[in-house]
Amino acid sequence: RKVLGYLHQQKSQKGVSEMLLRLYKPFLWRSLKVANSHVRANAATLLLDAFPLQDPDQNREEIDSIMQRQFDAIMELLDDPVVMVRVTAVAGVCRVLSYYWEMVPAPVLRAILGRLVKELAWDVTAVNVRVAVLQGLCIVMENRLSHPLMRELLPLLGTHLHDGSEKVRIALLDLLLLVKGMRSVKFWHVCPVEHLLARMEMDSVHVVKRIVALLVDSFQPSGLSGAEQIERCIVLLRSNPGAARRFYQMAVGHLSPGEVARFILTIHSAVLQCIHGNREGSHGDEDEGVTVDRTTDSEAAEDQEGSSSTAEPTGIAKGGWREEGAGSQSDVRDNLRAETGGADVLSLRDADLMRGLLETMVVLWEGAKERLNRPANKAVRDKLVRKISESLPLLFDTFKDGPSRSAIYLLSSYLPKKAVSDILKGTLQSLASLSYPTNSQDYTSILVALVAWQQASQVIKLTNQWLESELSVKSATQLQPIPVNAKVNKRNKTRKGKQGGLNAGCNGLPPATSPAGSGPSPQPMLALEILDWMMGHPVCLQELKGMKEFWDLSGTVKKSMEFLERHFSSESEATPPGPTPSFEILSRALSLYFRLHMHRRLEFEGQQEFVSMVQEVLVWFDRVVLPCLRETQSSLPQRRSSRKRKADQLHPPPTLDPRSKHAHSLSELLLQLLAEVAMLGLANEGLDFQMAHFAGCLADRASAPHVVLPSLCKLLYQLCEAGGRSEEEGLPGVWSEGSLRPAATLLERMLALLQRMGDGGDQEGFEKAWSRVRPCVGVAVAMSVRLHSLSVSTHSLAMYSAIVQRTVEAQVEHIKKHPTLEVPTSPDDLAMFVSPLLQQSCRDEHCTSLFAGHLRDHVSECSKQLPEVFLTHHASLHLASTLVNSQFAGAELMRYVRCSIKLVEGLSQEERVKWNGPVSEITSLIESLQERLLH
Repeated sequence: RKVLGYLHQQKSQKGVSEMLLRLYKPFLWRSLKVANSHVRANAATLLLDAFPLQDPDQNREEIDSIMQRQFDAIMELLDDPVVMVRVTAVAGVCRVLSYYWEMVPAPVLRAILGRLVKELAWDVTAVNVRVAVLQGLCIVMENRLSHPLMRELLPLLGTHLHDGSEKVRIALLDLLLLVKGMRSVKFWHVCPVEHLLARMEMDSVHVVKRIVALLVDSFQPSGLSGAEQIERCIVLLRSNPGAARRFYQMAVGHLSPGEVARFILTIHSAVLQCIHGNREGSHGDEDEGVTVDRTTDSEAAEDQEGSSSTAEPTGIAKGGWREEGAGSQSDVRDNLRAETGGADVLSLRDADLMRGLLETMVVLWEGAKERLNRPANKAVRDKLVRKISESLPLLFDTFKDGPSRSAIYLLSSYLPKKAVSDILKGTLQSLASLSYPTNSQDYTSILVALVAWQQASQVIKLTNQWLESELSVKSATQLQPIPVNAKVNKRNKTRKGKQGGLNAGCNGLPPATSPAGSGPSPQPMLALEILDWMMGHPVCLQELKGMKEFWDLSGTVKKSMEFLERHFSSESEATPPGPTPSFEILSRALSLYFRLHMHRRLEFEGQQEFVSMVQEVLVWFDRVVLPCLRETQSSLPQRRSSRKRKADQLHPPPTLDPRSKHAHSLSELLLQLLAEVAMLGLANEGLDFQMAHFAGCLADRASAPHVVLPSLCKLLYQLCEAGGRSEEEGLPGVWSEGSLRPAATLLERMLALLQRMGDGGDQEGFEKAWSRVRPCVGVAVAMSVRLHSLSVSTHSLAMYSAIVQRTVEAQVEHIKKHPTLEVPTSPDDLAMFVSPLLQQSCRDEHCTSLFAGHLRDHVSECSKQLPEVFLTHHASLHLASTLVNSQFAGAELMRYVRCSIKLVEGLSQEERVKWNGPVSEITSLIESLQERLLH
């Protein structure tokens, strides 16, 4: 193509056009209509690269005829049934229109562009065609002569902004960015701004970046006064607050550090003037609000990029917007103002708008934080810190709602510790005055600020005091039994939660204390939530890892195991005389103890210590919790509808004892923690076996398997992934060839659990449980097939051995219940448990071949005791009969038949006479299977 491309570029040379027409004519037109799509695509590429094919020496009629033939061929290529050909045609024809717009007749131009915009752009069968149209129109728009016609057609493509494919949305936005620089076409005529904002709120980063580049000159233009910028910010916040937040996150990249700092101070000045105006208006009849006034000089417009510049006039005063002449950049803003009511007055009564302005300051500072901290921008940052720190007490005193105060705390977290000395004590007291339950937003912003001010040690000290007060009220040996049927008074909790919050200790003063001089009561549940959140926050966690007090928390929360042991070993349900921790607190504390050791393992590489801790927890769990899983309480009165009672008469669900409910809940928690251990690769091979064995015991004992089944699936998936990684990487000294055996062990126990559910007759419950287990079985099968194909080790087939053994045993039980069962011919004819498992295990040629091979091995290695061997052989023949129709299992099934014949022939004459019935039946099944395979 490159060689021919050079010839195509030389058409201006005499004789080249005539030569190309003469050489291409014998085969080009024929190649455009052949059956092979690749030939048609190559011919289309050749035609569109060589366009126009003509002989300048011919008369006008001959030239028009050959040109019309090329236009007809182009239209046929655009309707080609193959996607590849249509994509090639679209890209080529757009290139042709851009280069030869003037020589293509107007009706042909309209016909081709109409076909592109009205038909191919809506091709629901191929995303690549839609993308090719939008990308091709960008090439067409490079020719300025196309703009009048494209102005009419482009609005038809506006809804592609909401196309299901991200590639289409990106292609449309690239087209709009090209249109943005043209005067003849306005991008908001193609896609309304409200649609762009809606998409910006919910779409991916790649799409949002392009929308921000499209709108940044409309909502954050350079060279405007502070009043204009505030006005546009207000319009955006009132139109779509979520989109505004994402806009300013991305818009920071289009601004210099000085511009970001100046805009933050402009918003800050507007908020302060609004507060002052509200206080002045409070002496009058009502608050009329304040608006931006351009006549007042502002301190916000200084120090761009570390150097002084002329201040922009901005301020707040009574009255209306006094706007200067607005150019085309204000059209977008005017449209949104009309839709949002045109109200631009700032008022503290508009809590959503004020909160949006405060959050905008936080978003801008967070985006430019790294650049503002550079030495070159020290003057800009110092001014920003000085202005914000001076106004913090006023801001805390004015805004009482939680979201606004959270934004103020986040804003203050960017200030150095010495700049917030006035509010530091009040912030710590605000955290200490919170009550559980409370909204997480009430304490997360406080924690971020305290960590930024190097006060994480105070937070850990506070949480440790709360946990110590709860877990050290009495030693576990002195405690009375915890009531297993105790219920939490949620009404009292809610009232207590409303007393605390961010309104206490907000402006540097200590919060109001309880009567009689008593301080805030300990909040152990809130302490656990705070620690859990900080361990999930990267910045906070990095700060905590360097603190001895953080690692010492493990000794405090480990006491929860003593309380839980007392709880599960208790027989009495009497209310204890003294205060005792709730089960929720104890379970969360145990989870925190486990996660602390996981972080210690990642930080200090103490593998043996970590393995010992996990083994200790598993032994404790096996001794204390697992015995309580089987407890039920069938005599409890329950209110049910008549329809529900009729359904439960057939399969009455077990009513769990409260202690058993707690045991199931704690089991689910521990399984999730073990799955995280496997996912992070913190265990060795021995610990993997122990975790799998523990999970298998839990699956055997659980009286409510639907509770623990999702967590069992997570653990199985992570064990499969860990085993696959270890066998592929061959890690020395840690993993051996049998690293998939723990997953196989757990899989076998889970399949046994599913089999019990299927044998119970509850089809709906079994289908729901199988829907959870099926993805894990698929992962196990795929891992086995992949490692077997790589010839990593024979141990990778342990998964299939477990699946085959369980399916054979299930089919044996099914045959015992139905002695007259006919030979199945498809998996749908098998037992309820066997059918979906077989279909999942034999979903492609490799899986089917492996299953048939393992079925043969299972039959040859099964017990030789009679008559059990006949039942096993009978069930395996049923399974093999369903695989006959698969063309991939023929060779393995023939080996299975030969193995079966050998087993039958190995029986003595006495055994044949004694078991004549089963032997005859099995012989008949083998002959039938062999005949079906041969045909």
